[in-house]
Amino acid sequence: MIPALSPQKTVEEVSSSVKPLFISDSGDNTTAGADGKSTFLLQKFIGRNSERTLFACICNCIAYDCLKTHKDGDKIDLYVPAEDINSEPITIDGYVVCHGDILGFVGELIGKGVCFRTGMTDIIFTNVRTSFIKEEHFKSMHISVKDYDVIVLKMGYLWPGVSILAKSSIFSMTPGTSTNDFSSLDYKKLNGEYFYIK
Repeated sequence: MIPALSPQKTVEEVSSSVKPLFISDSGDNTTAGADGKSTFLLQKFIGRNSERTLFACICNCIAYDCLKTHKDGDKIDLYVPAEDINSEPITIDGYVVCHGDILGFVGELIGKGVCFRTGMTDIIFTNVRTSFIKEEHFKSMHISVKDYDVIVLKMGYLWPGVSILAKSSIFSMTPGTSTNDFSSLDYKKLNGEYFYIK
C-alpha cells in the first residue's frame, strides 16, 4: 500500500524510506491536466534534505530560457518566478548539470530541458509541461535514476514505467489543480443533483 501523506510529512518520511524513493507531487499532476509549474514541494526540499534528490520536472520557461544560455558547469543564481498560486518566487544558487531533450508519452520529441543543481537537489526545468513516465524520459535528459535516492515526479500514482524503478513511494497530498486533498476545495454548497456511481 502506498502512503498518502501531507507535504510536510512527506519531507519528514524521506530519511526513513527505502531508496530509491519516488514521490508523487499529486496536486500538480500533469497526467491529470495540471500545468506542472508548481514549486511548492521543491521549496520544502531545498536546503533541508541530505539525500540526493531529483525533481523531474518543473515547467518554467523563464528559468529554462535563462539556463539554456549557459554551459554545463556554469555557476549562476537562478531566479524562478512563481507561475501558480501555490508557489512563491525563489532565487537558488547552483550550477548547470546538463542539457537534454524532453520526450512525450510515446517517445516523441516535445521540448527541451536543463538540469540545475543546488546543494543535494537537482531540478529539471523545461519549456513544456510533461511527466517522466518511463526510464527513457530520464535518459533523454542524460540522467540516470540510479544516481538519486529520491525522485519527485509530476504525477499521481506511479506509472508502470517508473513504478518498476522504485523501492518505495509516497503519494504526496500537495495543493494544486489536481489536488486529492478534497477538504481544501472551495466547493461548500453545490446546487443540483449529484450521483455517486460504483
